[in-house]
Amino acid sequence: MAAIDNPDIHIHVNTKGSTGGFTGSALRGMSAGSRATEQEKAWLAKSVVSGKRSWSSITFYDGEEALPKSKEQEPGAPPPR
Repeated sequence: MAAIDNPDIHIHVNTKGSTGGFTGSALRGMSAGSRATEQEKAWLAKSVVSGKRSWSSITFYDGEEALPKSKEQEPGAPPPR
């Protein structure tokens, strides 16, 4: 958890194969019985929402291709789809 809440550590997230992308995985990660990767995405989302890191400190990938960043990737903004 220390890395997730540390904005000085850039995080890389692969969304390939995630039903509902990052958002769907993060929502499932907040429920009992979720997978470890879904829980990790939920922790990331909570870290951004709580202001501990910004979306711009996370690079999202679809397989090997980085997804483009947008202006909306700031604290409290929804994650890229």
